[in-house]
Amino acid sequence: MKTINIQEAKTHLSSYVRQVKAGEHFLLCERNVPVAEIHPISKARKFNPAGMGNARGLVVFMSKRFNDPLKDKELAAFLNNPL
Repeated sequence: MKTINIQEAKTHLSSYVRQVKAGEHFLLCERNVPVAEIHPISKARKFNPAGMGNARGLVVFMSKRFNDPLKDKELAAFLNNPL
């Protein structure tokens, strides 16, 4: 495992990322004091920030009036405002 200081890592980050992708491990140090290990993850995960698509296939029925405008009373209740 190679030891690198933060300044060196900042200067040559792209090179170190390529090496990590190839399986290399690094010990990241701050003023020669170890603070973290950098190593490849076992399996790359697809990033899904808001969990979009998690309910796909669960909605089986939607009213034909789903997109109709709300009535005044319903809108007031939704906005928590009295008429």
